[in-house]
Amino acid sequence: KTLRPIATPLVEQAKTFRAAALEELARLGAMRVTGAVLTEAKFIAAAASYGISSSAAARRLLRAFGHSAQSSSKGSDACHCRSSWAADTPAELTSIELLGMFMHGVHAPKEQCPGRSCTLGDQLFNMAVNEFRLEYLTGKSPSVEHPSQILRDFSCLRRSDGRTLLHVALGGKDLQLATAALRLQGLGAWWCRDCLGRMPLHHAANAGGTSAEAWIAARPQDPAPEKSLEPRCNASTAVSWALVQLQEQGARDDMRELLESTDSSGRSPAFAGEEREALALLLSAS
Repeated sequence: KTLRPIATPLVEQAKTFRAAALEELARLGAMRVTGAVLTEAKFIAAAASYGISSSAAARRLLRAFGHSAQSSSKGSDACHCRSSWAADTPAELTSIELLGMFMHGVHAPKEQCPGRSCTLGDQLFNMAVNEFRLEYLTGKSPSVEHPSQILRDFSCLRRSDGRTLLHVALGGKDLQLATAALRLQGLGAWWCRDCLGRMPLHHAANAGGTSAEAWIAARPQDPAPEKSLEPRCNASTAVSWALVQLQEQGARDDMRELLESTDSSGRSPAFAGEEREALALLLSAS
């Protein structure tokens, strides 16, 4: 009943959802400590309570929303984006991933999703971003280096199309949000892929941003709602910023791998770009 379509979640409702996800993770057998995860075996054992009829179906669901138990040792990776998937690699599930599993199964009313369909999980994601923008623009948050608690709590929640906080920030050309995302997600955030196989660098190179699809839902109480849907810089500036961050984070050796990585259509970040300057930056870095 608590997951039926409702209005865009408020901060207090979001905290309630997160607490419920932690409780459910504990009920399924995870230890109730910070960073607790549910193993694949325990999830499959409890799958019947969710109406999942077979272990194969439970495993597919877990792989869609969870992460590989085999994590990379390269740099910080709070959202498990550099985990190595193999046929026999078991999956794990965090409380935020469990929350995403539930929330993305509930579609929000059409009037709450102008121009496209969205889920309750998408609205929860938008709420966290909106709160960050509101606190930063009104001076409640003194620095992007110290993001709001609500953004920290939901920093690893993905949108229904697989985009992470860093994908959305660079797609919207919002370098303030991107800075906060990197602070929260760590170096591994650069390796996250959306449902089309695109990494954040692909989104940085895309000249169009995401203004047309309302990448965050501006609210009447925002200081400047008409500007909340507009890209805040061009693609070349976003790409330049991304390359500098990779160098400063000590990922110089990994940069070639990122620049050569292709999405599901076989396009590298350079060929996802539409601006000449952005293309030149990416080709020179390669």
